[in-house]
Amino acid sequence: LPDGIVNGDVVTNDITVDTRKWIIENNQKRIFSDNASFYGTGGSYTDLKTLTVAELNKIPDGEPVD
Repeated sequence: LPDGIVNGDVVTNDITVDTRKWIIENNQKRIFSDNASFYGTGGSYTDLKTLTVAELNKIPDGEPVD
């Protein structure tokens, strides 16, 4: 995982028009299917950590969050 990122963190990328969010679990990124699933898990925009696309791409994909 990139420096400063740990399991349980919620991340986004640095592309302003891309609103996707992922939670880091088991050293994998799991995408939230929509904002409802993000908020439904207690997500908050103040908790988001921003990664570059290159950093994000280095994290393996996990199953999507339902």
